[in-house]
Amino acid sequence: MRKKTLYLSDLDGTLLMPDASLSPFSRQCLNELIRQGLSFSCATARTAASAVPILDGLFLPLPVILLNGSCLFDLRTKRYEAVHYLHADAFAALLSLCQESGIHGFFHTIENDTLCTYYTKTDTPIAAAYMQDRIKRYHKRFIPLSDPAEIPNTHAVVYFTYTNTAQKLDPLLPRIQALPHLRYEYYEDVYHPGFQYLEIFAASASKYSASRYLAQSRGFTRIVAFGDNKNDLPLFAAADYKIAVENAVPALQACADELCSANTQNGVCRWLLAHAV
Repeated sequence: MRKKTLYLSDLDGTLLMPDASLSPFSRQCLNELIRQGLSFSCATARTAASAVPILDGLFLPLPVILLNGSCLFDLRTKRYEAVHYLHADAFAALLSLCQESGIHGFFHTIENDTLCTYYTKTDTPIAAAYMQDRIKRYHKRFIPLSDPAEIPNTHAVVYFTYTNTAQKLDPLLPRIQALPHLRYEYYEDVYHPGFQYLEIFAASASKYSASRYLAQSRGFTRIVAFGDNKNDLPLFAAADYKIAVENAVPALQACADELCSANTQNGVCRWLLAHAV
């Protein structure tokens, strides 16, 4: 019996160009392949606020995986599916870590299919640039607070993200690993070399669990995945066949079944044109 295949691609550094855009070639290619029967979606650390504009004009019948697997989002209905919220004890532990370590990140909540992002301050130029970019390019709303404990509904928190240097963040990793009911991703920012992304979310969430859920709930029996960075390792763990773009970090290339052309060369779509449908 022929296996029903789900194709999943990371966005930044993989499907997207270096300016975080989907090239006209990739948009046209994917739409044509989907029209021919390709089952394709994306798995990204991005929120709906930026992923939706980036993917505008791409006709994806399947939900996309957002926030490193913390939720699925239907681009057509603009509704969330399978959201993993932070446990109350986990949120309390995360607040203590932030206060004691002096780090100021972004807390994302999802309530009634609405994403809200809260923050106390931006303590690095990269964090400030991130916020201004999201506001200018995607009209994302950031809500300032004097204390994250003032978030109107702390039970709606799904994700925490923070950017700083490895020198600042590496010493915190043992404490982060000890936080209850949480997991994290830690990897280099592809747009700002020398800075690391720290992303903390529910222990039940990951690109692994989200991609497995998406495949099983829609009757797929095989997953083919594309990625470029360390946060794609869980996606690769869930996949039956793994393809790293040529610009991928060595850790991801090492566990890939195959390399394809770099994101600057529309590598994902060129591979799909040659091998899928």
